[in-house]
Amino acid sequence: MRNVPPFNMPPMNMGFWGGPPCPSHHAAPAWSPFGGGGGSSNGSESGRPTIPVFPKDDEIVVQVWTQAIKNSFNLKKSVSISTMSGSIKADIVPSPTPSTELFRKLTTQTNTGSQHITISTSLGPFMLDSSHTTMTGSIKAIYPDDWCGTIELSITHGSYKLGDAVVVRDVVDQNTRERQVLALRGNPREGEEFSTMKVTCKTGSVDVRFEKVPGLRNLTEEEVKAEEEDARKRGGMTGGGSGSGGGGQGGNKEQKERGGPAVFRPGDGSTSASYANQPPPPLPQHQQPPPNHHNNHPAAFEQRRQVVDEHDPDDLPPSYEQSEQENVQM
Repeated sequence: MRNVPPFNMPPMNMGFWGGPPCPSHHAAPAWSPFGGGGGSSNGSESGRPTIPVFPKDDEIVVQVWTQAIKNSFNLKKSVSISTMSGSIKADIVPSPTPSTELFRKLTTQTNTGSQHITISTSLGPFMLDSSHTTMTGSIKAIYPDDWCGTIELSITHGSYKLGDAVVVRDVVDQNTRERQVLALRGNPREGEEFSTMKVTCKTGSVDVRFEKVPGLRNLTEEEVKAEEEDARKRGGMTGGGSGSGGGGQGGNKEQKERGGPAVFRPGDGSTSASYANQPPPPLPQHQQPPPNHHNNHPAAFEQRRQVVDEHDPDDLPPSYEQSEQENVQM
């Protein structure tokens, strides 16, 4: 959960800032990457941008020294673009790939050069933490109309425009002449999830706009197959016992459970009543002692002694009579 940056201003009603409200995450399941939904921005299929062929990297990092950067980037987890002397013109295409991470990250940085950043589609149920920094140069950023969150701007020499975002703090440092601006768009509330944007410009102009863009695209058939294959590989590496990706250990465990007594697992649909009519497991059979140790058993030894006592003493061997005399003497 996030906190809205503090600002020096009389208390205001959160609903009076204007602009569209922040999209609720409870409505996120209505959007499906496999079809049947899109972002809150309405766009026709013909108006969607052409989907370029992107690498499967979740994190994209581009870093150059004296060249300009002009390309499209697939925003799946994070995109970082930086150059020392050169401009940046980037078209950011959010990916609908299912992810456990709610927040995406976008970072652009130049030392001497302008930036023109465009987010071509809606973010859908995802949030975006973005940062745009330049020492000398202008920054122009176009964000989806359904973007909701906080904007923190730091500018020393130049002008700025933040679209329809509501400025709630504008403070100028008397020593450095640096202007600190805080603006809010939508209704970002304490403890809720929302996007953040940080813009830093020493010398130059800043222009942030919010425009209607097509909704978040759906996954293609190739992407669906690739995601399913990755899921199977991850399941096989972790030794999961479900699905085709489950390893052989899951099958061995299942066979052992079938051969043994019934196992009751709460929550798997089985009940103790389903095992009530099953016959009880067979009782263990008493194992007889080995034949070579039969004479060592106490009952057998007593029986043998009684048989020996019934014989005539004259028929006994000398060794037995001698042993009896030694026992009496002891």
